[in-house]
Amino acid sequence: MRPSKSISGKIALLSIVISLSLVLTGCGSLTRIMQSPEPPRENAEPAPLTNIPRAADTFLGIEVLHGTWDDLQYSPDDRGYFYEERGWIYLHLEGGPYNRGYQHGWLLADYIQLNIRHNKNLLAELYALDWEYLRINAQRMWADSVKKEYREEMEGIVAGALDRGASLDYIDLLVLNGLEELQYCWFPTVQDEYYQELAQGVWNPVISVSGMRPSSAAQASNAAQASNAAQAPAENPAAAEDFAEDAEFQEFTEQTEDTEQAAAATGATTLPQVSAFTRQASAFMATGAATDDGGIILAHNTIAFYPEANFSNVFIDIKPWVGQRLTMQAEPGRISSFGEVYSTKTLIVANTRIKGFNVYSESSTPEFLRVRQAVQYSETLDDFAGAMLQNNSGGLASTWLVGELETNEIMKLEVGLSFHSIEKLTDGYFVSSCGVDDTRILNTETDNGSLPDTRQGPGMRTVRLAALIEPYLGTLTPDDAKGIISDHFDAYLSRASASSRSVCAHYEVDDARYSAGGEILPNMPFGTVDAKVTSTELIEDKTFLARWGSACGRAFDSGGFIKQNPQYQMLSDYLYDRPSQLWNQFYPLDA
Repeated sequence: MRPSKSISGKIALLSIVISLSLVLTGCGSLTRIMQSPEPPRENAEPAPLTNIPRAADTFLGIEVLHGTWDDLQYSPDDRGYFYEERGWIYLHLEGGPYNRGYQHGWLLADYIQLNIRHNKNLLAELYALDWEYLRINAQRMWADSVKKEYREEMEGIVAGALDRGASLDYIDLLVLNGLEELQYCWFPTVQDEYYQELAQGVWNPVISVSGMRPSSAAQASNAAQASNAAQAPAENPAAAEDFAEDAEFQEFTEQTEDTEQAAAATGATTLPQVSAFTRQASAFMATGAATDDGGIILAHNTIAFYPEANFSNVFIDIKPWVGQRLTMQAEPGRISSFGEVYSTKTLIVANTRIKGFNVYSESSTPEFLRVRQAVQYSETLDDFAGAMLQNNSGGLASTWLVGELETNEIMKLEVGLSFHSIEKLTDGYFVSSCGVDDTRILNTETDNGSLPDTRQGPGMRTVRLAALIEPYLGTLTPDDAKGIISDHFDAYLSRASASSRSVCAHYEVDDARYSAGGEILPNMPFGTVDAKVTSTELIEDKTFLARWGSACGRAFDSGGFIKQNPQYQMLSDYLYDRPSQLWNQFYPLDA
């Protein structure tokens, strides 16, 4: 039976990244700087949206899948399912790699293809960047890095989607999973060469978008390199269930050499200054004497360019035959998180990306493969750190906040390329908002080693988070965490006002007059697009709290925004209403 196409709310359609002229700095984590902070106020009930979200049963010829709780959809084997609730899609998968992948592809086939098509179109339109060029290089750099388990899971996704009428292959999915690393970490190292080839007619993004291969000297090379990994799985799907006997996925591969030595061996490349505004986040993790019950509490929101985050409304609950059951915020077609929040029966994990990071090793393992392995097979903080540092590419360098549920110990892991640092606590908290404390990373691996600038969002949010948490030490609860992660106080201006600097960021209402020179554009459509809260107690109950749209519940009216800011008219087809949503508590059906 084909899933319903009924639409109970606005479904996000587009995922893009946009390049803006920015000067980015890494900002260190600051604590206890502000005195007598204003405590978080309770959120008002979200105001109703006056405009009606656009209907989108089809877009560019793709049928958009949008189920509801009342219209629960199952995969053909009756083990995978999905439902929609308040803007989120909850997707449950289980079994061996190929089978759970097939469930994913079959259930979200239309949404996966729509995700790929939008990325392909927008890369061509905004950057003159050919999707086929990314396919060739993703296959060249990463095909050998994909372990059998995850290769079969992605092959299963492709097979399931193909059986529902989608048009994609394994290399498309490889590019999708590593797209941010390709665009923001690898491409700056080769962009001069690429644009020279573009001028010579080697690449043709316009033709690539239309679905044709480049009609140039690169055509034969493209087809040859892309075809191998696009084949259907060689093994019977049932054979994927045999992973329970595969020792490769029962034990962690331990790190055998220091990170510094590994970076030197891979021949890391220093990037030119990156002028791209990638997504940000606000996050904190508290434990022990800092919380009401002594357990761990995590709060995280994603701050992104609005069209870029339209696909990241999927929570994927994976119950593998080997390794730990895991839940993650992701996009359709991805095998790791896009919002970088995970939970298992032993760990809670979140990250914020280090701004202005500028070194990369293309011969190493990309982040999306390392973090998926780390989450699925780690049982301790040290397990997770070892997996993230193993053969590290430096891609999407991050500050990781990790909590170990058995001991309630928490860790802040800063991962650059040549350098990393680890700090652990059994009582207290960590905050992070795209900064970095490790001065080696800050001064040698980011494009600006200056002190934090509190006119910029990452620096100010770090200060504000610490100030907000302090009054709650010893009594902090998940409900308190929801208020903190939704805060609107602009500490730089010392007034309650949503802005680019507030924890719940709203760049779209900030005219940029108080920002560091050129750091943001006035009223850019960028801000908080979600919020998540979880805790030791919630995970024990197999549940978590999440809010889609702004963390504070504020609605975004795309038509009204374009009228007030006509300079963004070129984005009108890619900006969609973000209706006000309430917090939601999610459970898998077996809970």
